[in-house]
Amino acid sequence: MPRGNNFQRSERVSSAILRAVSTALRSKVKDPRLEGCIINAVEMTKDLSVAHVRWYMVPDPTEEQQSDAQAAFKSVSGMVRSYVGAQVRMRSTPELRFSFDRGVANRRRVEELLSQVQPAPEDMGESES
Repeated sequence: MPRGNNFQRSERVSSAILRAVSTALRSKVKDPRLEGCIINAVEMTKDLSVAHVRWYMVPDPTEEQQSDAQAAFKSVSGMVRSYVGAQVRMRSTPELRFSFDRGVANRRRVEELLSQVQPAPEDMGESES
């Protein structure tokens, strides 16, 4: 089997699991600690036995909100995994491991800082004359 097929399969499985987890959170999970949580990415292990589910929150969460949401994900992971198993056709349903995606918050912070920076004058030499 060519190597490219494993990568393509992993990408297809990741995409299907992302859709299923997002749907489960919207329609099946009623935990208020997960309000505002968005599934950002799913990364599969090579053997497709574990799905690393990355999430973030809008607006940016406090440390307490982030901790509460992580605990909520842990408590609903079994139910979400069952839903994923029913939606995504695989021999075995992967274990779901949820983790906060700090990259989104970091990007927002960089954009905020960049918007505060005043643009430099285009022609510094002319202003001194």
